[in-house]
Formats: sequence, C-alpha cells, structure tokens
Amino acid sequence: MEKLELKLKEQELNELKNQGEFNEELKRLAMAAANLFRTLNNLKEERKAINESIKSYEEQFKRVMRDIDFLKQPNLFNQEQSKGEEKEEK
Repeated sequence: MEKLELKLKEQELNELKNQGEFNEELKRLAMAAANLFRTLNNLKEERKAINESIKSYEEQFKRVMRDIDFLKQPNLFNQEQSKGEEKEEK
C-alpha cells in the first residue's frame, strides 16, 4: 500500500514537473510569437516607407526625363542659337 502511495505521489510530482516544463515552453513560445509579431509590423512599416520613397524617386526621374525631352525639342532659342553657330562656322 505504501509503495502504491509513493508511486502515485512520484507520478504526481512528475506530472507537476512536466506541467511546469510545459508552461515554461508555452511562455517561451508566446514571447517568441510576440517578438515576431512586433518585428513583422516594424518591417511592414519600413517596407511602406521604402515603397513611398521609391515612388517619389520614380516620379522625380520621370519629371527630369520629360524636362530633358522638352529641352531637346527645337524651339526659337535653339534655332537662333544653331543659326548663329552656323554663321560663325562660315
């Protein structure tokens, strides 16, 4: 009878120990999940900022390219300058 009681108490102690390990593992995993969640949110915010910067630079690039194209088109200033250069060459 005493052996049976000792064995039951031993099993209860092991179960409590296992329960404690389970709780510690659960706590560790919950902390890891919370850290990953925060990191993901931070990365999403950084990605959003980077995407906005990329969009801004693309718009600036397009504006500059339009300005270059505009300046390449013949206009009165360019034509007069070209005629003046031709006269100087002759």
